[in-house]
Amino acid sequence: MTSRSGAYDSESFEQFQSQYGEEEQAAEEVQDKMAGKDAGNETDTITKLFAQMMIENRRRDALLETLVNRIVNTTPEPTAVCNASIMPDLLQKIPTFDGSTDKAEGWIYKLESAQLLHSLPDNYVLETARTRLVSGAHHWYVTKRSQISTWEDFVHLFKATFIIEEATSDRYKKMINRTQRPGESVDSYFHEKVRMCTELNLSAKEMKKEVLVGLRSKTLCDAMLMREHFTTDDLLHGIHEFLNIETKRYGRTTNIQNQNTDSRPSGNRFTSREQANQPVCYSCKKSGHISKNCTERRCFQCGQAGHKANNCTRRNTNREQQPTTSENPTLMVRGKEHASAYMLPIFLETFNFKFCSEAILDSGSPVSLISSSVTNNVKLTPVECSSYHGINGSKLEVLGKVDFNMTVSQFTTSLNFLVVSAGTMPYQCLLGRNFINSNLNISFQGGKLLIEPLDLLNDSNLNH
Repeated sequence: MTSRSGAYDSESFEQFQSQYGEEEQAAEEVQDKMAGKDAGNETDTITKLFAQMMIENRRRDALLETLVNRIVNTTPEPTAVCNASIMPDLLQKIPTFDGSTDKAEGWIYKLESAQLLHSLPDNYVLETARTRLVSGAHHWYVTKRSQISTWEDFVHLFKATFIIEEATSDRYKKMINRTQRPGESVDSYFHEKVRMCTELNLSAKEMKKEVLVGLRSKTLCDAMLMREHFTTDDLLHGIHEFLNIETKRYGRTTNIQNQNTDSRPSGNRFTSREQANQPVCYSCKKSGHISKNCTERRCFQCGQAGHKANNCTRRNTNREQQPTTSENPTLMVRGKEHASAYMLPIFLETFNFKFCSEAILDSGSPVSLISSSVTNNVKLTPVECSSYHGINGSKLEVLGKVDFNMTVSQFTTSLNFLVVSAGTMPYQCLLGRNFINSNLNISFQGGKLLIEPLDLLNDSNLNH
């Protein structure tokens, strides 16, 4: 309770007594006047009672008013709170600004957002901005310091100097050049591309076109073109739906492949945990190294181990019997009974052709082969030499060659195939050494086929 309103102010109490005494005296005068009348009159009796009630009501109201005033006057006054004690440390959140025009708009926006969010005073935000200016921006502030007295002055001069409106043609060019980077997620690319399109006021149909043009996956682009999307949200949901389906399909194919690998004879299985964690060589089928480091490579002529192609007796025999065979390349096209169990699912793609199949890995073949039954609708490129020979000396006719973008184990690479007649091979596709040596590390660990790029920095072999 303050001194201005004590517990029982004597002056207020005397005023209350004086007021109450005057009211009581007036009531007594009324009673005296009424007493002169007939006491037996019932009306006089009611009047007296009514006058008494009025006196009691006034006294009660006066007491209540006095108590209320005393309670109100005893409420403590609010104390001023120093804003600095609850202000966030903006110095830890606001980055420095060196005067780069491409970062100016984002930097000043962070300051304005922080002020609005925390209701910070202008002088605090101005001081924070000043301490975060470095390099050229600091020299700018020194030059403009005489013109800056408030936060509004700082914002006005800052925007006039550092925020330069970009030409529409330049923004459109940046939007066109923005494509999905190697290893970048679709979501990250999508939202930035949509933001750039929105700044150019493009329609939803135009946004869809520009987003799909920048995707790395042609399959995803083609799938989205065949669907109707009214908004960018519809397009994003469609992309996620497609990717989820592809992930499930790939997982199912991998499980089938693992089951086939586990069904091999027990003699080919690893006998210990240490062996299971080691790579397996394609050439000698031994663990502990990969094919490029193998010291027991097979002959490219006959496919047998123990000698090289230069010393191959089959090659010498073929030379004596067929003087012209030296001009014809020799391919190791194995029969189905000799086919290795190294089968893996592949996805082939060219301009107007898509195909899913399983291919066999054959380190004995210098080139990759594909059956003509698969490439009926694909335009072939002629080859200089159309006559090849297998390991058994049989003639192998090559109809042409074709380049495919091949996706295997989430990696995409460009590979050249020789097209052979249908029925030449017991399988539709054979992957030779031009695939095995195409910057990919192929090995077996724990009974599973592992394919990964030799150089992770080579973006041409990566496709998200």
